[in-house]
Amino acid sequence: MPKSLTILVGVIILALTAVACGNLKDVLTPEPTYPASVRFTSSPSQTPYPTYTLYPTYTPYAVAETGPTAAAPAPPVAPPTAAPSPTPLTLAPTVQAPTPEPPAGAIIGYYRDQDGDGFGDSANFLPSDFAPPGWVTNDADCDDNDSSVNPEAVEVIDNKDNDCDGQVDEVFWSAIYYLDNDGDGYGSWMDSVDAASAPPGYVDNWEDCDDDYGSVNPEAIEVFDAKDNDCDGQVDEDLASAVYYGDKDGDGYGNPLDVLEAASPPPGYVVNNSDCDDLNVSVHPGAPELNDGIDNDCDGQMDEDSGPAVYYSDNDGDGYGDPAASIEASFPPLGYVTANGDCDDSDSSVSPDAVEVLDGKDNDCDGQVDEGLATNVYFLDNDGDGYGSPQDYIVAAVPPPGYVANADDCNDSDETVNPGAWERDDDIDHNCNGRADDI
Repeated sequence: MPKSLTILVGVIILALTAVACGNLKDVLTPEPTYPASVRFTSSPSQTPYPTYTLYPTYTPYAVAETGPTAAAPAPPVAPPTAAPSPTPLTLAPTVQAPTPEPPAGAIIGYYRDQDGDGFGDSANFLPSDFAPPGWVTNDADCDDNDSSVNPEAVEVIDNKDNDCDGQVDEVFWSAIYYLDNDGDGYGSWMDSVDAASAPPGYVDNWEDCDDDYGSVNPEAIEVFDAKDNDCDGQVDEDLASAVYYGDKDGDGYGNPLDVLEAASPPPGYVVNNSDCDDLNVSVHPGAPELNDGIDNDCDGQMDEDSGPAVYYSDNDGDGYGDPAASIEASFPPLGYVTANGDCDDSDSSVSPDAVEVLDGKDNDCDGQVDEGLATNVYFLDNDGDGYGSPQDYIVAAVPPPGYVANADDCNDSDETVNPGAWERDDDIDHNCNGRADDI
C-alpha cells in the first residue's frame, strides 16, 4: 500500500475512535444522584460527570523512511456493557431547605403557654429536650394571659389586639352606647361606651333624665311626685296637688312632721296630721284614755279622769298576779298586771286559765289537785333493775320515765338486789326475802 494511503487510513481510524469514545462516555457514565441538600446554580462549580478513558491509544502501523512495516494488530476490544439511558440533569433552583427536626436528646427551647391557646410567651423560655405540660415550641402569643388573644384569633372590637398583628380593633366600625342603669330602655349621657354592639345594660340612646328611677323617662306619665317623670324639663306640670301625712302605725291619723305634697295620697299617707304618737296604734284622737301614764286620746292630758288602780305582781309572766303582792298606781309598773288569782306565781303552768293535768299540782287554781283524772301510783326505780322503791312514788296517769308500777326493791341503789336476783354468799339479801346468804 502506498505510504500516503497508509497515513490516511490511520488518520481516519483515529478520528472514528475519538468519536466512538465521546458517544460511549455518555452511555457508560450514569447521572450521579445528589442529596436533597445539594443546590446548583446556573454555573455549577463542580463538573457533574467524571472523565473516563475508555480505550488506550494504539499505533496501528509503524512508519519508517525505508517503507511501511506491518505492525502487530491491536488486541480485540470487548464491547462495554450497555447502561440504561441517563436521565438528563436538571439544575434545581435555589430554595430554602426545611428546618430538620432536632435529633433525639438535643437541647431545644419551649415557651410557656399560660392561657392554653397553643401559642407561647417569648418572655418565658425553658431550655429542655422535652416539652413539659403547658409549654409549646412557638413564642407567637402577644398576651399569654388571655386565650382570646393569639395569632389565629379573630379580631373583635374589645380594645385588644386579638390576632397579635400589632393593631387594635382594626377594620371594625363602632357605635356609642349608653348605660341604662334603671332598665327603662333609656340611657344616661353621663356613662357611655364605644362598641360594635350594645354591651349588656347599654342602649343606643341617651334620653333618660334620671337613670336611677325606672319611672322617669321620655315615655313616662307625669305624676305628682316632685319629679320630672316625662323628662320634659318640668316637674309635676298641670297636676293638682294636696298635702298628705305619714301614718306609720296605721291608726288612720298622720304625723304632722311627715309631710308629702301629691295629687293623691301615696300608700301609708293620710290627709290629717293629728296623731300625737305615730308609733303607737292605741294613741290617737278618739282613743280611750287609759290609766297607763300615756296621753292616749291626744288631748294633751295624761290619765285624766282616772283614779289610781291596784296592780299585782306577776313573777311567772302568765298574766295573773299574786293577790298577796299588790300596788296602787296611776299606771301599771313593770311586772305588774291588773288580774290577780294566781295560786302559784312561781310556776307559769299554774293560773286560773290553766288546764288541769295529772302532775300533782292544782293547775287551774280551783283548790283541787288532778281532779277528774284517772290516777295510778308509780315508784322510782333508781338502779334500773325493774323494781321500784316503796319510799319514792308519784301519782300519775302513766309512769313517768324512771318509774315502775311495783315497790318490791329492798335496795334501790344496787341493781343486783331485787326479788328476781340470785342469792350469793356475801352477807347481802340479794333476793329481798329477808334472809342473807340462804343458799
